[in-house]
Parts: sequence; structure tokens; C-alpha cells
Amino acid sequence: MGIAAPLTATGGLQAIAFATSTQIVYLSVDRRNITGIISSAQEAFERLLSGRTKTLLAGFQMAYITLLISRVLGCSVRGVDLGTLFSKNTWEQKSPSALVRLKVCPNDRIDQFKVDGLWDVMEEYDRDTACLRAWVSACIAHDSLSEIKGAIKVDTSYLSTEQLACLARLCVEVHHLRSLRPSVTQNDNVEVKQVQDGYEVQNARYKNRLRKSYRTYVEMETSTGRIVTGRAVRAEGRLTQIKTRGTYSGPVQNIRVIGRQELNAAEKALDQFLLHVLQGQWLLEDSYFIDKIWFSRQYDSGTAEPLLLCTNSGIQLNASQREVVSAMVDDESPIVVAHGPPGTGKTTTISVAVSHWDNLKNSVWIAAQSNVAVKNIAESLAKLDVDFRLIVSKEFYVEWHEHLYGKVEERLIRSDEMPEDLWDVERIFGDTCVVLCTLSMLSNPVIEDRGIFSLVPPERLVIDEASQINISDFMPLFYKFNSHLIKVCFFGDPNQLPPYGQDQVPLKSVFEVDHLRRSAHFLAIQYRMPEPVGRFISMHVYNSMLQSVHDIRDMSCVRFVHVAHGFERKAGKSWRNIREAQTVVHLISHYYKEKKFVVVSPYDAQRTEIENQLKAAKLPWERVFNVDSFQGNEDDYVIISTVRTDSPGFLTSNNRTNVMFSRCKKGMVIVTNRTFLKTSGRGTLIAKLASHWERNYGEQQTWADWTLVAEGRTHMPGILARAPRSLPVGISIPAAGVPFSQSFSVDRDEESELLGTRSILFGSIYHSGRSYYSSSPEHPLSAPSRPRPALDLENDFPPLPRSAPSNSVYPTTIPTLRDSVWRARSGWSEQRQTQTTAQSSVGRRSDYPAVQQPRVEARQPDPGPWIKRMGNRASGTNRVSSSNTPSKQAKKMQPSMGSQRVPHPPSSGLGVERVSGRVLRIINGTVYVPPAAKAVTIKISGGDGDRGAQDTRSRKKRRARRKGTTVL
Repeated sequence: MGIAAPLTATGGLQAIAFATSTQIVYLSVDRRNITGIISSAQEAFERLLSGRTKTLLAGFQMAYITLLISRVLGCSVRGVDLGTLFSKNTWEQKSPSALVRLKVCPNDRIDQFKVDGLWDVMEEYDRDTACLRAWVSACIAHDSLSEIKGAIKVDTSYLSTEQLACLARLCVEVHHLRSLRPSVTQNDNVEVKQVQDGYEVQNARYKNRLRKSYRTYVEMETSTGRIVTGRAVRAEGRLTQIKTRGTYSGPVQNIRVIGRQELNAAEKALDQFLLHVLQGQWLLEDSYFIDKIWFSRQYDSGTAEPLLLCTNSGIQLNASQREVVSAMVDDESPIVVAHGPPGTGKTTTISVAVSHWDNLKNSVWIAAQSNVAVKNIAESLAKLDVDFRLIVSKEFYVEWHEHLYGKVEERLIRSDEMPEDLWDVERIFGDTCVVLCTLSMLSNPVIEDRGIFSLVPPERLVIDEASQINISDFMPLFYKFNSHLIKVCFFGDPNQLPPYGQDQVPLKSVFEVDHLRRSAHFLAIQYRMPEPVGRFISMHVYNSMLQSVHDIRDMSCVRFVHVAHGFERKAGKSWRNIREAQTVVHLISHYYKEKKFVVVSPYDAQRTEIENQLKAAKLPWERVFNVDSFQGNEDDYVIISTVRTDSPGFLTSNNRTNVMFSRCKKGMVIVTNRTFLKTSGRGTLIAKLASHWERNYGEQQTWADWTLVAEGRTHMPGILARAPRSLPVGISIPAAGVPFSQSFSVDRDEESELLGTRSILFGSIYHSGRSYYSSSPEHPLSAPSRPRPALDLENDFPPLPRSAPSNSVYPTTIPTLRDSVWRARSGWSEQRQTQTTAQSSVGRRSDYPAVQQPRVEARQPDPGPWIKRMGNRASGTNRVSSSNTPSKQAKKMQPSMGSQRVPHPPSSGLGVERVSGRVLRIINGTVYVPPAAKAVTIKISGGDGDRGAQDTRSRKKRRARRKGTTVL
């Protein structure tokens, strides 16, 4: 009798369909009255399910069907699995369409996609689909009686009540996870061209590449609207060959894959494991690790004694790292769980323990969820001169990620290049006792078939990224390695990315198992993030248990960019924000294109949008990532695009936000909407970071407007805003400045760049000791005469607050501008006038004096007395005096400003002593420079002392002299 058991979207049993070749019975399952449904014929029903009659149940995926029915109805279920009935082994299962073609309709043509589509989990809650499943199973079984008679049966009576409940929960989780997979996938491609047998597609992205598949088909939509269907029959590197029926005309605009992809090796291993357990071939109680993790209520890892490590690494470990390494190499604790927050040296800790095992010739296998995590450990082992082999799948490596493995290429083995002959395998592996691969590759039967487990027995197993792995995925491995395995070490962080689908399915990692979490070790010191970022994450994510050790201690390592005109937009099942993407492009263009940076966003549609805009701007676009694919990576500078402006969405996940915050080594820029963080997003971790920075660093230093970023006129972490290279005559241009503090690691090139900023007064600066000099072959004041532009003083040049700090971005000083305009409008004769602003300031650092580039107005005045401006700093007024000119004439030259007073510049700045040997004439803040000026000598005035002074007078005399010095 054929059987099918459709499930609900969450994995619950919805109905049971029974069928013969001529009849179908559909039994709805309602947990509230299931007892009443079967009570009238309970004994007969239980006999049917348990196989105690002449009738035997047959179906596909029988391991899942029997477990779920037994869990709901409380009786044992027995049957035969049709998928493995005609297979040489339980790994390769036959599809329903293949068995229909083999046993039912050998001479007829059938629609493979329609037959196999009946078992697509998307349609499981459809009654007609469930009935067809049962009927197709009955037809196949009716023509396969001899094979069924000799097959090993699936039977839940092999399991205890506790084991049955555990495996039934596992089935529900697996079904729910697989139902979350998209049934339609869009493909990003570079080119589609016609070949002899169909079409060839050059894929643009590894994640949504076209794969060889017999469960899916490809739809290609042309510019004329025609849909051409086909199947991917061959994939090599970035190229996929599609076999189609017919041809198309016009360019292809859209390619999508219909159907869900085949199971990967780890998923196939889980199905095989369940089948073997229910067939009675494997016993769960035989595995020590399965028993201790799934069926024990407590586990005492013991206290490892400090051991003398057999390693030449020379790496200095902190106390928490030494504790973990001691537990790893100690044979008394078979299970080690290490909780490692970001940047705490998980990879280093693993490498030191593996180096110890390698020197003792103890075999160890290292696995992780992602290829990147495995590669990082391999590079760390290479630095310690550990002899290892790294196994990588051909599909991941060829043409996609070959560039990642340059440092370990000599020790890399492609899965398709492993020889079948055992002698050749021994030659490749030699005496190595350390092997690395992904969890999926570790489950691949090709490793066992090639005899690698016999050469390097899996006695010790180290799992990185364990917090991202569903604990059920380890069951097949623990049973498979049961005869060899003596030690398992889990590394991960439950406060970062969880197992895929945990937000919709109640999945667990090893860190959610109570008796394992209680005995977990904690790596307590992080070395990656700047200290302010590390302190914030420690306080809000790790209960203040995480310490930070880093050279960068200043809060200028983080900057928020306010994009007021950006709005979230739906893009399929994802979100994007075009204005934020444009701001990210400006950040890269003006600040970070020459630096080591990455862009991270929680939404894949935003990643695509930023990539496309960077490509259009001819900027580096390969460094844009979705947060789910970037855990385990790091870079100097991280740019985050939050996307959302109305509702927080993924931003409510502290785990994902923690990953985004913890990737930077020098600085982080967060592109977001300030209003959103104050309203609907106020409860997110990003909003808490913004509030923390505003309280402790100030709002002006924390936030930058997108308009300043678009023009490169504000500072960013690690990057000084560049002053204009050339200043137009007659236009006032404010130039941004950056606090220069311990947040910046300045090498010789960066120092040259810092000191090489041009201004209106000098072309470039260089320094010798404590003296700074400037030279300009073509002084900007020698520019030809141009007409004066009209000025709107109130709107174009808002006044500067007197309370503005000395490290702010200073706009044009209003009183001096009014002074200049008054002179021009009162008939003051001049040949030309240049009004410019070249102001920036640099906060003091121990190695550099404070430097401020002044606003300078240069004119050719009428012949007259030389007047020197004396600044009264106490009152903020100006006094004009001259030994050769009566005071009345000096007062006559002053503008009538009313109550407006000219504020003095900040106390630290550049004092101009001479220009080409000539004395400057300064009247009310206006500097008159003779047209023959070609060079300027600069003297530094520090905030706490005149560091550049050449004289040796007393401090009191220097202070008195500075009062009469015009600081520009």
C-alpha cells in the first residue's frame, strides 16, 4: 500500500494518504480529536501501520513518514523506502520519476518535472498532491514486489521513547528548514551566448549560479517577452551549459531557476543516518558523543591542568586562551566548548593546540560551516609551519575563489583531483596528520571511498563556527567516526550569526544545550576592534565580560552619516535604499578607495544596489557583502548601510548587528537615517551605539550629513578631509578638518599626505624637526583679475557660533566678510580681490603640534600707511595703532560694524611672519599681500606653548608677545 504524509508549513503532521493502484483514502489529522478518529478501529489501524498484516506500507522518504506518524499516533510504524530500493547504497536515492520510468511506464514518455514536483515540500499541504503521492508509490510498489520482499524495512520499534521523540523533533526541524528554501531563484549573469547544444551562461555570482540539476529547470526571458525553458546539464567554473528546446531571438533580460536545488552532502548524510537507524543497522546508544550531547542531562568537563605544550609556535597566549588550549590537549575532557567573541583569537587558539598535536603526530580533522573559516585556520597553521592538507570542492574553487588560497595553495587538494588508487592518495597526503575541510565535505562519501579516513583517522575533531551549525548536523558524523573519535572541540559565538533559519525554526546549536553551555570556556580578551567599539559591544552584548586591547582608543574611530532623503524600498523579499547606496559610493570615492575596506549590509538587495553603483562609478565593487556571508572576516574599515527608515526589520537582531559592528580593525562608518534611529529604530543596537557616541563624543563629532560626504568636506575614521587643490577666485570655499588623535596610525606616506594639503596661502608643507615650512611655485594670489561675485551674507554665509570648539569645521567668518564687502562697496580701490576660505584644524597629538590653516584675504590696497593689527583677546575688539600715522586716519579706515565684533581665531594656528622678506599689512583681520609674493615661511603656535619659536626668551615674555601676534 502506498503512503504519503503531508505536513504543515511548520512540520506538523496534517494528514495521511493511503492508496492502492485503484483506491485512495485521505485521513485528516487533528490533534484535538485524533483519538476519536481511530478509536473505532484502533487495533486494526495499529496493525496496518506496524506491518503486522499482509499489507506493507511503501513510500518515499519513509524515515520521515514513520517518525512523524509514530510521534502523533503513539504507535510503531513499519514500511519500505522506495527511494533506496533500487540503489546500490543509501547515499544515492532514485527519484520518483526515475522509478516510474523504470517500473511503471518503461515505454512511455513522462514529464519528469511534474512527477518529481509532487514531492516538492511547497505543495505538501495540498490534498490532491498528497493523494497522487500515495497512488504513485502504490503503482511503483505493485510492480516491485520481489525487490520489496528482500529489502530492509524501516521500523520505529527499534527506538526507545526518548530516542523516538528526539529524532521526530529532528524531522520536523529538517522539513521546516527545507521548506524555507526559495522555489524560484534569480540568476545574475554576465553573458548568454548560443552554442551547439543550447546556450552558455557566464554566471556573475557564486551564490545564485546555475548548477547542474535534474530537479530544477531554467527559464530565460528575452527582450521580446518570450520564455525559453531548459535544464542546466553542465557546469564548469563560471560557465553553465543549458540544454533547451528551441531557440530565442533578442538578448536575454532575465534568467531564473524554478524548483529547489538538490540536497548537499551534509543533508544527504542526515537522511542516510535516519534511514540506517530506523532500519536497525545503526544504534544510537553505540555512540558516546551522541549519548552525552542528546540524551544526558549533565556533563562535567573537569578542570584541565596546565600542560607543557609541545609546540614551537612562540605565540604568547592570554590566560583564557591558555585555559582553552589546556582543555583541548587534555585527554580527560572528551568534549570542549569554547565561547569566543569576535577578535578574541579563536583561530590562534585552535592553531596552537593543533600545532601541539601535529608535533606529537596525533591525527586531527578541522571543519567549519564556511570555506572562508577553514581557509583562515589553514593560513594560521601555515604560519606555525604545521604540515596539513586542505580539501576544497572543485565547484567552490575553480574560477570563483582561487585567489583566496594563494598562501596555502601548495597544501590544497581539490576534491575532483583525489586519485582512486590508495597508493596515490598516500603519496599526496604523506605523513600529514592534520586535514581541513568544510562540514559538507567531511560528510561527502568520496573521502571515505578514497581511504583518507584510514590514512588520517578522525581521532580529534575541531569544529569552528559551531554556533552557526544546527546540532542535528553532527549526529551522522559522530556515528560515522564512532570507532575513532576520542575528542571533539566546538568553537563559536552564540551572540553572532545563529544556525540558518533559527528565526523561523526552533533550532539549537551546541551553545543552546544547557549542560554543555554551563561547562563552556570563555575567551575574554579581544584584539581586533578599537577599544571604544569593543567596550560598547562588551557592555551591550557580552554582559561587560569582554576586555579590549587595542592601539586605537579615541572615539573618532566611528562616524554616523545621516541620509535624510533616503527611503527603504521593497525589492522582492529583500530591501534596498538607493540614497544610502549613493552615499556609500561617495564614501569610497572620496575617502576609502585606496584603503582596505568592506561594505556590509543586512539586505542582499542593498548589496546588489551598491555593487551596481560602484561598477558604474568604476570603483572597487568586489568588497560588498551581505552580513550573513561575512562572519569570520575582518578589514581595516567597515562601511555599514542599514537600509531601513520605517521599520527596523533585521536590525532588531542583535546577533546580526553584532557581526556588523565587530568586523573593523581601525574604523567604522554607519550610513543610516538619524530620525529613524530616534523613532521606530530606537530599540535597536545601532540606535544604542549612536546614543552612546553622542553622549560621550558629542553630536557634531558623531554625525555627518550626507551632503558633506558627497563633497568630501568632512572627516571620516582614519581619513582627513582633503582641502581643495585649487581655490576659485572670488568664491568662499569652506574646507573640512579632522581631529588628529590616537585613532590614526600614521606611516610615512600618510604623514606626507596629511602635511601635503594645499591651501590658499601655501601649496605644500614639509617639516624638519619642530619647524614647518611651505613653498608655492605659483602662488594663488597671482591669479588674473576676475569680476567680484554677488554675496548674500545672511544666507550664503551663516555666522559661526563663538562657542564652536577649535577642532570644528569652520565656515567663513561673517564679520571679516562683512568688513571686506563694506570696503568694496564704500569705494575702496583695488586691482583685484580674492575671497577664499582654507580652514581646517588638526587636534593635537603627542608627536605633532596643533595646526590650523587660516582664512586669508589678499588684496592690492591703495598706497598708504602700514598698519599693524593688535588683537585684544579679552574684549574681542580691535585696536589699530601706528607709529607713523595718527589714530584718526586709522579709525577712518575701520568699517562701521555697529555692535558686531570681529571674533579672534582659535588660539592655536599658523603665525605668518614674512612673505618673501616683506612685511604683511593686516587691517581688521584682512591680510594684504604684495603681488610679488612667491613663498611663505610658517611659524607654529602651539596651544600650550610656542613650539616653533626660535628665541629663548622666558615664557612670560613669549605670552606677552603672542598677544600682539596675528594668528591667522
